[in-house]
Amino acid sequence: CAGGSGGGIRLIADDLTVTGLLSANGGSPRGGQGRIKLLYGARQNVAATMNGAVETSRIPPLDLSSSTHPDQARTYNDGFDAFNVAWTRPFGDLAAYYYDLTTALPTSQSQVPDSQSTYEQGETVSFAKDQIPTGTTYFNVVSVGPMASFGTLETAFRVRVNAAPPTISSSSHPSSSQWYEQPTAIFSWTDPLAADNFVAYYYRFDRYADTIPTKSDARLPVSDKQLMQANLPAGSIWYLHLVSEDTAGYLTRTASHFKIQVGPEPGKGGISGNIREQGSTPPLMLDGVTVTLNRGLQSTASASGGQYFFSNTVYAGSYELRATKSGYEPFVTQVSVTAGQNTSLNIELVKSP
Repeated sequence: CAGGSGGGIRLIADDLTVTGLLSANGGSPRGGQGRIKLLYGARQNVAATMNGAVETSRIPPLDLSSSTHPDQARTYNDGFDAFNVAWTRPFGDLAAYYYDLTTALPTSQSQVPDSQSTYEQGETVSFAKDQIPTGTTYFNVVSVGPMASFGTLETAFRVRVNAAPPTISSSSHPSSSQWYEQPTAIFSWTDPLAADNFVAYYYRFDRYADTIPTKSDARLPVSDKQLMQANLPAGSIWYLHLVSEDTAGYLTRTASHFKIQVGPEPGKGGISGNIREQGSTPPLMLDGVTVTLNRGLQSTASASGGQYFFSNTVYAGSYELRATKSGYEPFVTQVSVTAGQNTSLNIELVKSP
C-alpha cells in the first residue's frame, strides 16, 4: 500500500537462480527498506537487481520442532528431564550444523552460531535440564555446506521454563505464625503465569515442612483453585503442599508450602541431648549433626561436645525427630513435648557402610 513500510521477500531453493528485479522497499519515499532473504543449498546464481536489505545464506533448518516442549507459545514447568529439538535436512550436500543456546535472539551477525559454537552432524539434539535455565532460552542453528561454507542466517526455537509453584493463602488461617481455633481450613492459590499454561495441581496435606507432591498424590483440575480440610484436631500443626502440572505433564520441581496452626496455643517445651557415634570407645561425640523436627518445622545443629538444644521453642505435641550427618545413617524417631518441660533424648548415629 502507498506510503507503507518495506516488506519482505524470501526465496529458497537447493539450486537458487535469481534474475530480473526484486524490490522489498516501501511504496513511497517515506516507506522503509524491506529485507530480501536468498537461501540456497548446493548452488546459487544471483543476477538480479534488488532493492532492499539483501541477505544470502545457506538454507538453515526450517522446520525445528520439539517432542518435549512442542508449543513455543507456552511456558513449561521445570520438572522435565530433557529438552529435545529435531529438524529435517535442509539440502542434500550439507556437511554439518553449528548451534548455540542463548537467552535472546541474535541481533547482529557476530551473535549467529559459528565455528566457536557447538558442532552437530545429525538432525536431533537433546539437552539435560540443567542446561535450560528458568526463563526464555533460544536454540539457534545454522547449516554448513561443503568446504566449510557457513550459513549466515540462523533458525531459532524458543523454550520458556517456569520454576515457580502456585502461591497459597488461607482465608481461615491467614497467618502461619498464629493459632486459630477454627478446625476447618480453607485454602486458595494463584498461578505464577496465565492459567492456560497449566492443566492441573497435585497436593498433599500433612505434618511435614518439606513435602513435594508427585503424581501419586491428590489431583485437582486447573479450574479448581480452592481446597477445604475439615475436623482438624486442636493443638496440631499442618502444611498444605502444592505443585502445578503444565500442558506437557511436567510438574514444578519445588512446591509451595503453607503452614497452619489449629486450636488454642498449647504452650512450649524443649528437647535436648547428646549425639555420639554408636559403639565408639571412648565415646565419640559428634558436632555438626543436623537435627530437624517434622522435616524442617524446626532445625538445629549439634555443637562441640555433641550437644543439641531446642530450648523452650517447641509447641507441645508429638513430632518426628531426624538427625543426619554425612558419613552416618539417618536417625529417625518420634518424640513428645510437654508444655513447660524439657524432653531429654540422647542419640547414637551408626556409621554408613
